[in-house]
Amino acid sequence: MTDVSNSERRWQHRADVHLPETPGVTLLAETTHLSGGAVVAVRGELDIASALPLRQRMRDLLEMPIERLTVDLSGLEFIDSAGLRALDAVRLTAEAKRIRFTLASPQPQVRHVFELTAFDQLFHITSGDE
Repeated sequence: MTDVSNSERRWQHRADVHLPETPGVTLLAETTHLSGGAVVAVRGELDIASALPLRQRMRDLLEMPIERLTVDLSGLEFIDSAGLRALDAVRLTAEAKRIRFTLASPQPQVRHVFELTAFDQLFHITSGDE
């Protein structure tokens, strides 16, 4: 996850963003608020069952007075087209609001999906060291 300097204000909350009618399909998202931005660390599978609630959570974050939103993908094991569309919708909203939107530390299998679909050309994706 992204390092935070001691001078930045920080708080966290956790929420399961799975839909109750889809037992066994869970995406855990943990949000860390920083001065000027937020990091959403996701773990699990971003698919048709979890895409909508995660997209709504990130859109809610974009309504806050932030300059940047980073999605830490280091714990994401799987993403499907619904997950890609959700992230793209958030990217477009962030761009319209002039908020920097970054995807950080995708695992190789997740990065491969971005590359196969050419979505890697749409997003600012970092290795996590940046």
